[in-house]
Amino acid sequence: MLKRGLPFYGANLLASLIFYPLLLQVARGSGLVEVGYLRVGQILQQLFAFLPATLVPVLFLQLRMELAFQVQVKRLEIPLRLIWLLLLQVLLVYCLCDQWLLGILFGAGFEAALLPTRLLLLTALFECLAQLIVQPLLAQGKTRLYGFWQNGSALVAALVGWLWIPNAGLAAYLLVRLLYVLLPLLGFIWPVLRHLQFPEKMLPLAFLSLATCFVLLAQALSLLSLSWSMPLALFGSMLLLLLQWSDVKVFAQWLMPDHL
Repeated sequence: MLKRGLPFYGANLLASLIFYPLLLQVARGSGLVEVGYLRVGQILQQLFAFLPATLVPVLFLQLRMELAFQVQVKRLEIPLRLIWLLLLQVLLVYCLCDQWLLGILFGAGFEAALLPTRLLLLTALFECLAQLIVQPLLAQGKTRLYGFWQNGSALVAALVGWLWIPNAGLAAYLLVRLLYVLLPLLGFIWPVLRHLQFPEKMLPLAFLSLATCFVLLAQALSLLSLSWSMPLALFGSMLLLLLQWSDVKVFAQWLMPDHL
């Protein structure tokens, strides 16, 4: 058991050994105030990822009951779409009202935490997707693949962070965190994608997620103003509900099965 669990706790240990020094580098270069803004985002990030974190163990046990990888992917498909839809919708709505929400939760003077929080929630979205998509692979015992992508992305993030953070500070740290999550997601998704029954139903989710990522990255690099978040949130939310209406109905039936 200790040997089979090595990719999991080894990856977490390596990530801690890499990101804590990078965070100290942010504090030395930009000051503790920037780290405080980061903490605000981390609190909301934990709330954002609460539901997927509770569902992953249940999903893993269900997938372990199936022997064929194709059947495991098929059982993953609907929960993946529903959770992706929910998290992306929450992120878009948050981008619409985050200034008001941060004022209520933390008081005045936290406007500088707007962009860090948005990037952390975007990172949490992709991290939750990666943790869901990897479940069929883990159910097949492919823990080495998990360890390869997690540890490889951590080493890449360490290299990029040490080179970039001294010049760009907190923005670089947040983008390095995003990079650390995106690389494993890309690695996990390829073997799963080939066995999806209805991959076309995930295209709107993928396109809107990429559009959101593009806007937030452009804002982090000062290429777009924060005001771009409002049209993105309004248009993206309406388009998401329209294109994924069948999943919205499934989600509603799952919440209130006795009333629909």
